[in-house]
Amino acid sequence: MPLWPVIVSQCSRVDESSEDFGRQIDLLESELKRLEAEYNMFFAGRLPRPPWETRARVDALMKRQQEESQRTVEEVPLLTEIVAHASNAEAPATAPEDSTLAADIERVLVVRLVPELNKQIAGLRSELEKQLRRSVREAVEHALAARKADPGKK
Repeated sequence: MPLWPVIVSQCSRVDESSEDFGRQIDLLESELKRLEAEYNMFFAGRLPRPPWETRARVDALMKRQQEESQRTVEEVPLLTEIVAHASNAEAPATAPEDSTLAADIERVLVVRLVPELNKQIAGLRSELEKQLRRSVREAVEHALAARKADPGKK
């Protein structure tokens, strides 16, 4: 009995979660760009209030992505080694079996690496928030300085 059917049976949801993960990351990326653009418009005075709805959507997307990836990691077993069955030890694996096994292992590893990716995304989000706060502070300071420089203009 070849080893790869065992791996495939243990990781039946890996394909679905990998494709779904890609869509979620694309959606998160587009929402982050939209949030940045809306904040830029707000600080330029083109929006009457901060983009709270967009920020709430981005926060919800990030939270959902982190929860789903954690759940997926808990459901997928960690593949640490490949062991051949005693009855098949003499028979070499065919090329299609090898490529299928390699693809299955690749999908499992991608799912196992998602939490690390989420940590990196959270770090990037934190850095983006710091930069946003810095930009806001600078914009407010600039506006106050301009107001002090020309007190007659409102």
